[in-house]
Amino acid sequence: MKKFAALLFFLALTGLTVANASDALTLGKTVAIIVPGDTRDCTGDLIENHDGSFENGYAWQGAGVAPPYYGAMAEGFDVSGPKTLTCISMYLTTIQGLYQGQLMDIYVWEGGAAGMHANPPGAVLYMNPGQAPVELPIYPECAQNTYEINMDDVNGEITVGYWAVDTTPGFFLMGDTNGFGGEPWTCFAPGQHPTNPDGGWDDASVVPEWQDLKSFSLGIYLDEGGAPTESSTWGSIKALFE
Repeated sequence: MKKFAALLFFLALTGLTVANASDALTLGKTVAIIVPGDTRDCTGDLIENHDGSFENGYAWQGAGVAPPYYGAMAEGFDVSGPKTLTCISMYLTTIQGLYQGQLMDIYVWEGGAAGMHANPPGAVLYMNPGQAPVELPIYPECAQNTYEINMDDVNGEITVGYWAVDTTPGFFLMGDTNGFGGEPWTCFAPGQHPTNPDGGWDDASVVPEWQDLKSFSLGIYLDEGGAPTESSTWGSIKALFE
């Protein structure tokens, strides 16, 4: 309760909004300032669906966050492979005092790039739990964060993103509201979707306060693919999600 009360206090101070009766948060529309971010050496070409500028930040809280990954935020890509997915990229921000060590699980799902509702994210292909933000400036500043994945033989539709495991968010994912558009997904918890009480994957812009979202600030680094190899985490992950 203390964490939730603290979050409400920050909402009042910073003008954050809650999407109707849901637990979807935004930071308030502005032009974010991109500051130097993570310098991890990710090889290959960076593929992104945004236009290089961001106008809002997004997060779930409370009942919008639940296992296995309700509250996940993700972006779909169509990979003309085979390629090696070396890293995932995202732009993150926070507000003063909100980050208290909250973590996220990094995911890759199959599907999700054939147009909204045509082929939503499906099976989990990769998961790396317990990752912390690398660079986390104070809004309206934001910074790139990258995380190594190194999945070989990637070909076709994939969706990449994260699930913030804490019900009180410590950071926000930046989004593009005026670009050319992409495939922004979120996994609604039961009771959080505006029209589907059972929840599940849908276009993130169906959230009333997120309706101008065109794409999340998620990207992928693709290098020339080699022989297919399994992620070191895949054996245990496969058993959980089959």
